[in-house]
Amino acid sequence: MHKLLIAPNDKLPKVKQIVYEALLSAEKSLQTYKSITNVFLELNNHPTETLEGIKQFCKDYKKKFAIVPDVDQIQLKKGQVFLTLTESALADLIKMVRSKGLKLGIDIGIISFNETVLKELLDLTVITTNFEEMSNTAANLILDKEFKQVRNSCKLIERSSL
Repeated sequence: MHKLLIAPNDKLPKVKQIVYEALLSAEKSLQTYKSITNVFLELNNHPTETLEGIKQFCKDYKKKFAIVPDVDQIQLKKGQVFLTLTESALADLIKMVRSKGLKLGIDIGIISFNETVLKELLDLTVITTNFEEMSNTAANLILDKEFKQVRNSCKLIERSSL
């Protein structure tokens, strides 16, 4: 049973709900980790509500939660999961994990945002929007001359990095 149930008229930010639900879908894999750290660069285009969804999940499932503004400030320890928002943070983190001789998906977990072919090839777990649905919705809104806010679906694609 979900610990956080958000009704359609709830005041919580939708991004919080999306991130929470994505983490919830990987709850079994996340059980092996003690903490979740978000690499949240000050200058990025991700909503801060992302952090709220992660915090809520950590609170509900008794995980330590931390935010670091840069990969250089991470002290790697077994049992940590990192969420990266940018490609550069992801690359730096993977290099750091490898340089310490730690195993991705065993000692350290990584979840990235937004699916790419490279992330698929590297077998990285991602929280991603449905880009095909988003483009179809945008096209239909333009063709129909509609101006409205639409919630696009997101999902977690679990791979060996978790």
